Amino acid sequence: MFPLACKSVPLAAARACFHGRAAAPRLPSTSRLVNATRTFSISSALLGAAAAVGRASPVGNGVPPAEPWKRHISPDPSTPTVFTFFEKATSTWQYIVVDPHTSDAVVIDPVLDYDASSGSITTQTADGLISFIRHNGLTVRRVLETHAHADHLTAAQYVKQQLGQDISVCIGQRITKVQETFAPIYGLDDISSFEKAFDCYFKDDEEFKLGELSCRVMHLPGHTPDHVGYLVGKAVFTGDSIFNPDVGSARADFPGGDAEDLYASMKRLLSLPLDYRLFVGHDYPQDRDQTCWSTVEEQRERNKHLKLGTDPETFIRWRRERDAVLGAPRLLHPSLQPSRVEVELTQQPKSKPDPSTLTFGKTFTDHMLTIPWNVLTGWGAPRIQPYRPLELEPSAAVLHFAYCLFEGLKAYRDSQGEVALFRPDMNMKRMNTSAERLTLPTFNGDGVIELVKKLIRLDKDWVPNEAGYSLYVRPSLIGVEPTLNVGPPSDALLMVICSPVGPYYPHGFKPVALYGTTEYIRAAPGGIGAYKLGANYAQGLVAQRMAAKLGYMQNLWLHGPDHLVTEVGTMNAFAVFKHPDGVVELATPPLDGMILPGVTRDSVLALARDHVAGKSNIPGLSEKLIVSERSIPMKEVKEAARAGTLVEFFGTGTAAVICPVDRIGYLGEDVHLPTGPDGMGPVSRPIWKHLVGIQTGTIPHPWRVPIV
Repeated sequence: MFPLACKSVPLAAARACFHGRAAAPRLPSTSRLVNATRTFSISSALLGAAAAVGRASPVGNGVPPAEPWKRHISPDPSTPTVFTFFEKATSTWQYIVVDPHTSDAVVIDPVLDYDASSGSITTQTADGLISFIRHNGLTVRRVLETHAHADHLTAAQYVKQQLGQDISVCIGQRITKVQETFAPIYGLDDISSFEKAFDCYFKDDEEFKLGELSCRVMHLPGHTPDHVGYLVGKAVFTGDSIFNPDVGSARADFPGGDAEDLYASMKRLLSLPLDYRLFVGHDYPQDRDQTCWSTVEEQRERNKHLKLGTDPETFIRWRRERDAVLGAPRLLHPSLQPSRVEVELTQQPKSKPDPSTLTFGKTFTDHMLTIPWNVLTGWGAPRIQPYRPLELEPSAAVLHFAYCLFEGLKAYRDSQGEVALFRPDMNMKRMNTSAERLTLPTFNGDGVIELVKKLIRLDKDWVPNEAGYSLYVRPSLIGVEPTLNVGPPSDALLMVICSPVGPYYPHGFKPVALYGTTEYIRAAPGGIGAYKLGANYAQGLVAQRMAAKLGYMQNLWLHGPDHLVTEVGTMNAFAVFKHPDGVVELATPPLDGMILPGVTRDSVLALARDHVAGKSNIPGLSEKLIVSERSIPMKEVKEAARAGTLVEFFGTGTAAVICPVDRIGYLGEDVHLPTGPDGMGPVSRPIWKHLVGIQTGTIPHPWRVPIV
């Protein structure tokens, strides 16, 4: 199942795309497909051969042929030559199956490339297959789908379009059951209009020709009700009806899926002759390289879920218990639908406060955005409504197991009164990464940005006019399923609220003193430090309270026996060192899994690197600058401060942008750090001025995204 990018089209056109016959947007090969304002999401089960990527330009000679993992040649004249291609991002096996007598071919389960964090689609994997087909002089007759996929995007129609041949895209006839299940979710109730979604609907045990070879369709339900496999000679392309012996079986909890049916389908495959090869749809190796096939004999002897002697009751019970704790596949319902937004205007607008009285995070605008999600129905209709309390049951999962993540970004008003967001795509990408870490649903980032723009346009008068002021935007995502069981939530809520805020330093920059925390740790390798989760913030308060009691404004998180600098409270950390040759080094800890990938951190690094490379000039910033992402032991900071080679030390974050540091308490003594007359240093000052200029519109830059 996949998101359809009908670029800036009205709903009627989106419905036409749904029916599989609309002229879809053009795009260059391997280009990024942006899910634009009216992105319309539906499943491949419904779309079938509909153009998920539109009619792209023909693949040119510059696209190299994909390198097959292996070529499988059989001495049996009734068995095809099989070229196998492994798509690592989704662990999907794609097959080009060739009749060696005629060079006729079919393509089975081809994949599009999807970046969940940005909601974008590219065609690099499919282009490699297409180039391979052309390079080897193959004639593709059919593109075969084994079932409606929930873990990757089908490239079936794209392959057909690009090859320009008389190709049929085929699937099992029971795809209509999946269509009937999902069509009402998207308000598309005329099931009869889907009849032409695919070119060919196979009946059970239907036979067709691949050149001189005979092929047979096998109905293999269980994983999904429409699932089929393809028997060609002694090769069987099983899709997700069985996996390699050490992986076992696929889940059977999709709508219409059934563990009992899956058992029967697997037993049917295991009843084939012992030397038949079963080519699987996915592989998830642990301690071995990927492989795409095993024999029926090997499956009978070693399948971890259904080897000989496994009774149906044991398998069905285990499969159902296992499926009950699995999260929803990431592409079952990924895309939000901004075009479905409902707006309820407040009947009691609030009085806007005097900006000089604003306290960070205490005042909220008139409206909020909410978008519900359910494991079966996906993302519901977005709703912009008056700011009001949420309705949560006492058993809501977020209250017990901390299914909570959030983002923070700002909207700025320029001198002409126009309002723009700063790098919202970065926040959406990070939010999706956090969602994956918490087994919460991912979403179309561009779609949420469009909804945030609509929310801000509605509350535009809340964006302050005064210099240094902005509108703080807080998206968050929580698990709201009422349950005391630990497991991926079946229900979630994405919401966005906004708060007008003043300058972090209303009376000019004031460097802060830090306490080097060695008593507690913020994060550890393999943990959650790199994700913007609520749990990361509550657990840090005890260390901050200790720092305050000792007379410090904030704490500096130090990690490991070398007391490596990680973060400044809730900000990223930077240190500036002067080398003997006069070169100045701007250094920050690397993104090693413990450091949050801050948007301001990335912006500071990007601006400094562009300055060094001569791509842009930051007035006042040294030309003799190098930029490093490396480990910074606190010992190095201390020794550099004493030797006079530490130029400055500062933190970066959305709220403060840049926060200078003048003192660090470390192991019982204070390490004093240099600062300039205005509190900032010679590197942070010009970068801060340039960055704020971009945010407020005085310096044109694509990072500034207008809300209009």
